Amino acid sequence: MTRAETIAAADQARARGRVKRAVSLYEAALREKPDDPTVNARVAPLLARVGDAEGGARAYRRAVEAHLKAGFLDRAAGVVAAAAGTFPIDAGFRLEGARINLERGRRQDAVNGLVDGGRALRSARRLEAATSLLRRALEIEPLHVEASLALAPVLAATGAREEATALLARVERNARGRALSRVRWAAFRLRPTPAALWRWMAAALGGARAAPAPLPKRR
Repeated sequence: MTRAETIAAADQARARGRVKRAVSLYEAALREKPDDPTVNARVAPLLARVGDAEGGARAYRRAVEAHLKAGFLDRAAGVVAAAAGTFPIDAGFRLEGARINLERGRRQDAVNGLVDGGRALRSARRLEAATSLLRRALEIEPLHVEASLALAPVLAATGAREEATALLARVERNARGRALSRVRWAAFRLRPTPAALWRWMAAALGGARAAPAPLPKRR
């Protein structure tokens, strides 16, 4: 078969669920043109499915590098997003995605990707890597509510409870509505005091931002 026919056969095998056959054909096509971004992006998730996570990650990175070299930022961003979906706790893909999105002028997409990655890493108990991603998100958007809410419990779990409290206090000053209620609830979970509970209840019920005045003494 020609290379084009090999790729077409691989696509057909992939569509029919014949994963190993598709991988074999895609790899045959890549032996002739190793940096083909399209073929690398197609074979990467299949390699992960057959247990070759390292090969899958490598294929994704080759595809990203080829698109970046050609100046196709949008395509590179799409491949990185697919890679992050396949390898959700690979911090490298999250950071690369943020870098590319910032270069594209997609600031919010950059932050959202870092927050998603931080949450995935926290769930996997990889707290140091989670902290790194979430700190990077806050470097881009210092008062980002979701990044702050994700980072605070990670900091607390690693012994930095004071920093977590200060982080929530900082973002609370600019939060409104439901976001304010969520930030105060997170603060209450860090320090479950009556005052913190009162403040959360006030926000949840749409009350004043400030702590309520003391109740009058009974006579």
